[in-house]
Amino acid sequence: MTGKIGHLELVVLMTLTIVGTAFVELPRYMAMRAEQSGWISVALGALGGLIVVFVLCWLARRFPGKTLVGYAEAILGRPLGKLVSIAFATLLLVIAGMLIREFAYTIIIATQPMTPDSLLVAVFVLLVAYQIYWGLEVIARVAVTFLPYIFISPVLVTFGTLGYVKLGRYLPLLGTGLGPVLKASFYASMYYSEMVLAAMILPRVRACTPARTRRALILALGLAVPPLTAVTASCIGVFGPSETSRLVSPALELARLVTFGESVQRMEALFVVFWMLAAMVKIGIFTWSSIEAIAETLGLVNYRALIPGGSLLLYLLAMLPENIWDEQAERGAMVKIMPYVLVGLPLLLALLAWVTKKKGAEASES
Repeated sequence: MTGKIGHLELVVLMTLTIVGTAFVELPRYMAMRAEQSGWISVALGALGGLIVVFVLCWLARRFPGKTLVGYAEAILGRPLGKLVSIAFATLLLVIAGMLIREFAYTIIIATQPMTPDSLLVAVFVLLVAYQIYWGLEVIARVAVTFLPYIFISPVLVTFGTLGYVKLGRYLPLLGTGLGPVLKASFYASMYYSEMVLAAMILPRVRACTPARTRRALILALGLAVPPLTAVTASCIGVFGPSETSRLVSPALELARLVTFGESVQRMEALFVVFWMLAAMVKIGIFTWSSIEAIAETLGLVNYRALIPGGSLLLYLLAMLPENIWDEQAERGAMVKIMPYVLVGLPLLLALLAWVTKKKGAEASES
C-alpha cells in the first residue's frame, strides 16, 4: 500500500506541511491583525502546534499502530467514529483545494498574469494525483531532496532585504496591545496545528517509539518557526504594517527587492519555484491523508482506487470560488474553523479516551 519512512522524513514532511504555503500569505494576515507586532504572533502561534504534538504522542502511545481513523473508531465506536473520520477527511480535501487555488493565484500574479486559473489548477491537481499515486515514501524522498533549497529562499529573502528594513516600523513593540497579538497568534496557530496530519503518518514510520516521535515532531515545529517569523518580520520592517496588510503577497514583493550585485537580479522567479515545491509537498500530504483516511474508513486495502474520484473532487473544490475575492472570503471562513478542528479533534479524542480509559490492545498488554 505505502512504503515506510524514517524519522528524518517525518521531520521534513511536517516542517514543509507547516511552511509550504505560509510564506505567501502569513505576513499579510499578521500585519492586518497585530500590525508591527505581527512577527511576535507568528512565534506565539507555535503553542497550538505544541499542544497537537503532545496530544498526538499520547494517543499514539495509547493506541499503537493506529491512525486518527483508528483513534476515532476505538474511542467513539465504529458508526460515530467513521462519521467523524469522513468529516475529517473531507475537511482536509477542502483545505487542499483551497491551497491549490490560492497558490495558482500567486503564480498568476508573479509570472503568468494572462493564464486562466482553471488551467493552473488542473496542472496542480494532476501533479498532486501523480504524487499520491506513488505513495508517502516517494513524497517524503522528494521533500528531503528539496528541503535545503526550500529553506535557502527565506534566508536569502531575509538577508537580501536587510538594507531596506527600518527599525522604527517595529515600534512601539506592543503598540496594538496584547489582545490583538494573542488573536493574531490564534490565526498563526492554524498553520502549526496542521501537525495533526502526523496522526495519519505515524503508523508508516519505521521504529516508531513515543520518545522518538515526540522529538521528531518537536524538531519539525522548531524548524518551521524561525523562517516564518523572519519573513514576517522582514515584510513588516521593509513595507511597514499598513502596506504589508494591503499587499496580496508581501513575501513575493519582498523577494522582488533581492539582488546580489549586477549579475544576480530579479530572484523572485527562483523563490516562486522553491515555494511551489514546498506547496506541492504540503498539498500532496493533505490530499494523501484525506484519501488514505477515506480508504481506511471504507475498509479498502489500496487507497489508489480513490485517486481518480478524489482528484476530480479536489479540482471542483479548488474552482468553487468564482474569483480571488471569493477565495479570500472562503479563506477567512476556514481560518475560524481550522484551529478548532485541527487542535480540538485530537484533544477531544484524547480527553474521551482518558475518561473512558480506552486503549489499544498492545497498550493494554504492556
